[in-house]
Amino acid sequence: MKTYSLLDLFKLIISKWWICFVAALFFAIAGFGIAKITESKTFQASTTLTISHNYSKLDQSDEKENTSSAYDLTQSDI
Repeated sequence: MKTYSLLDLFKLIISKWWICFVAALFFAIAGFGIAKITESKTFQASTTLTISHNYSKLDQSDEKENTSSAYDLTQSDI
């Protein structure tokens, strides 16, 4: 039984560099082709924002002092 050292295996791989190059090129082209053929997914998201104020605390005396109404408060939020 013959034993191989790590250096022997490294020399063998270096001597057959063109096989490694051709294999890498083949798999790169195959991977690119598969990526182009497969369907990409498109995602969509939506959200709703609700702003709520307690207008019962906004009585007429507050409106006179602050000169702001419920409409003004709502427009400032937008």
